[in-house]
Parts: sequence; C-alpha cells; structure tokens
Amino acid sequence: MQTKRIIAYAAAFATSVSMFSVSASAASSKLKLLTAPVTDINNEAFDVSAMYDDDLYCTVSEGFVKSFFTVDTAAWRKSGELSFSDVNVDGEVDYDKLGYMNDEQMLYNESEGGIDRRYAYDFNGSDTMAITYQSEDWFFCSDDGYIIVSEWGDGYATVSVISPDGTTTELREDNLYSIGGINDSDKYVAALFVVGNSRQSKVSDDLMEHDLEVALITKDGERESIYKETMNYFGGVSAYDGYVGFYTQSSPYAAQPHLFDLEAQMMYSFPSDGEFGYDPKLTRVTDDVFVNYHGVYGSEDYVYTLVKVDTKKDDTKCSFSILGDNYKFIDNNGSVILVQTADDKWGYINTDGELLATFDDASEFKGKYAPVVKDGKAFLINKDMKRVSEKIDADGVYTLDKDLFSVLVDDEVFLMTYAVEGKTAESDDTASSDDEQAGLVTEEPADVPEKTGETTTDTAKDDSKANPDTGAASAAVVIGLMTVAGGILLLSRKRR
Repeated sequence: MQTKRIIAYAAAFATSVSMFSVSASAASSKLKLLTAPVTDINNEAFDVSAMYDDDLYCTVSEGFVKSFFTVDTAAWRKSGELSFSDVNVDGEVDYDKLGYMNDEQMLYNESEGGIDRRYAYDFNGSDTMAITYQSEDWFFCSDDGYIIVSEWGDGYATVSVISPDGTTTELREDNLYSIGGINDSDKYVAALFVVGNSRQSKVSDDLMEHDLEVALITKDGERESIYKETMNYFGGVSAYDGYVGFYTQSSPYAAQPHLFDLEAQMMYSFPSDGEFGYDPKLTRVTDDVFVNYHGVYGSEDYVYTLVKVDTKKDDTKCSFSILGDNYKFIDNNGSVILVQTADDKWGYINTDGELLATFDDASEFKGKYAPVVKDGKAFLINKDMKRVSEKIDADGVYTLDKDLFSVLVDDEVFLMTYAVEGKTAESDDTASSDDEQAGLVTEEPADVPEKTGETTTDTAKDDSKANPDTGAASAAVVIGLMTVAGGILLLSRKRR
C-alpha cells in the first residue's frame, strides 16, 4: 500500500532562532523558499538524487541508493507542507551497493570490478517501479521497452535484441570493441564499433593499422553498416539524441570526430587539424551546438569546449566554430548552460559561448529557475541571471526537477522549493538596491570571491537548522557523480 506523509514545520519551529535578520514591516517581491530535511523521507539517508524518469527520486546514504519516492511539489508550494510518497519496487533487487543509470531506466549493483548486476525497470508514474529484466551481462533498455544484451565470448560477442513482446533476435559479432544503446530512434536500438584485422603499418614500424567498422542494429535485429575505414587509432561508439558518434585517427593527423545523423542518414566528419583535441567525445546540446569533451595535446588534462556545427545536408563535411573558452565541465542541457570554470567557479554560458555569470556553486536550469550559492547564501535566479528568491545559508545546491532542488548546510541535506508566486519572503533588512542584484550581472560576469574550501558557521545561528521559511537555518547540497560503465556511481559531497 502506498504510504503518503504530510509534514508540517511551521508550528514545530515557531520559536526557532532566525538565520537572518527580518524586518517585519518590509515587503519583498522575492520568492519565499521552503525546505524539508531529507531524513524526514528516510531517516537513514544523507542525500537525494533525481532518477532518469520525471518526478522519480531516490534517497542516498554512503553513496548508494536506499529508497525511492515522489514529491507533490505543486501541493508543497501551495500549502507550505512537504508532501511525498514512497515508491515500491515490484521485483527482486539487491540493495547492497545499489546505484542507478542517469541515461536510462536501470539500476545496478556495484562491485570492485565494475558492475555485478543490472536491473531494467518501468516506473508507473506514481507509486511502483516494476523490474522488467535483470542480468549480470551488459544490457541497455530503451524507453519503448527494447532490451539489447551483449554476452562476450573469446573474440566475439552475442548481441540479443528483445522486443517488448518477448521476441528475441540474436547476432554473433566477431571482434566487437564497443556497443551503445540508442534511445531516440524509431528504427534503431544499438550501435556497434568493430575492430577487424590489425597489422603493422607500412608507414612506420611503430604504428598499427586497424580495419574499423561502425554498424547499427535495427529493432527487428537487422545489421546496417554505416562506416568502414582503415585507421591507426580509434575510440568507441556512443549514441545520443539523434546521433551516433565516434572518432578515428590516421597518423600523423589529429583525431577526427564523426557524427552520423540517424534521421537524415548522413555521416558528418570533422576536420582532423587538432582543434578537437585527442579522444574527442561530442554530446548534443541543441540542433547545431555540441559539447566536446577532449584531451589537450601536450597534457594529460581533459577539458570541455562548446562547438557550433554547420551540418549541410548536401555535404558530408562539417564546418564548425569553437564558442568561448575551455571549461572543467559543460552541461548539455538547455539554452542557458551550466559550466565549471578553470578557477573552480560555477556559472552559466549561453549557446554562443558567452559567460553570463559565475557563483561559488550553481546547478542547472530544468525550469525557469536555477539554484546558486554566493558568499554562503543560496537563492534562485532566472535565465536573465537575476535573483528571484530570498537568501538562505547554504554550502551547495543541486537541481532535482523544474521546481525542486536540494541544498546542503553543515553536512545536512534538505529538499527545497519555493512558495507559489504571490507568497513572498519578508525582506532582509540588510538588503540594498545592489543586494537585489547580488551575484548577478548586467554587462560583465559576476565577480565571485575565491572560495576557501571551508564552511564558516555563525555561532549565533540555531543548531537545530530548521526550515528557513520559519526563520531558522537551512542547507544546500551537491553530491558528486562518477561515471561507471555508462552509468552513475553516487559519491558523497559533490554531484554534477
């Protein structure tokens, strides 16, 4: 039976010490922030994270999933009381070192060697996650219910396509190097990268030549070859948002990225002049803007670069331009894009590569607002980089959904949303006209002070850390994510 809980805070913390001074007579147009501790959802949890499905979240402790839940954010925003529901798992799942994939409906058990077992699930949108398939072998689960399984043998792999009605088609693939699931095509379910015969190059004794092939697998189990070349170096295949990507390299030239447009059935090859770095990986942001994650020649460093691509339908060659600077991180979501700068600030660029603002911490836009931290205070901003909410004490922030965020303070995590428009916060009596635009820019990026790495705590604040909307302290967080076998391993403290 579904469990639903309503948690009210106003009465419980009516006598809490204020986290900031408030002028009772002053009114503000800033949105009122609402928070609730994660431990009220699961008292063993430290953090929360967003799952692949909309409106599905998990609690996390020591880096691994503990439980699943949904939040009625609209009801919370309207009433001021957190409303959430437990989500039950229908099927066997081992919760020991349980993680989840961020790009498909899949859970997994971590092991020292990688992943022990994977679980495909189907979320009904309210209270149940049904386990639909599980295996110790690698497999991919598409949104429309296709399962692609690869079982690796000695020099070959058996690739199985299991349709939603249970029909299975098997293909034997010799010399399979990598496989990637395709989730956004009416026709294809997987891409294969095959390394055939390898031999010493005639050009140099120090080089090897490899016969390479990229092929697509259709939903009815057919194989279609889209690329064949002999090259000295190569990278595995990946699939995303209408494209299949990979790179090859022929010495002495630099690595050459390739993109295959699944809808247009066109292969676009980028110049091999070194501007894309080595080991380039392209991820789509908009129709013509991509993020390139690549190595820097002469260094072991990897950086992110925003690239605008002109893919002319009558030409297989791409013209491109690099937009803005290199970054430690660039998100691939939306028209206002989250970045991490070289000096470890977090901020936003637009699709022209222009830096809009920087903060001590920030998270992505999934709706019209995003959470940021500046000078120990968290608040929401809009896409014009203007502050729209009151401020609360915080160390870090993370976007869960369009109106739902998490915040961390003093190693405690809270869920956060904002009251419906019209219910605004009382103004901070230290505010000024400049403060109304704190952390924001008009013509130049925000000048954010260097972060020391240590959190300072005002001893006058109440240790109870109650909700900021009741006048007590609150918190903000980011938990780290590490990619593991195409998925996400939850790590404590920083998450991107």
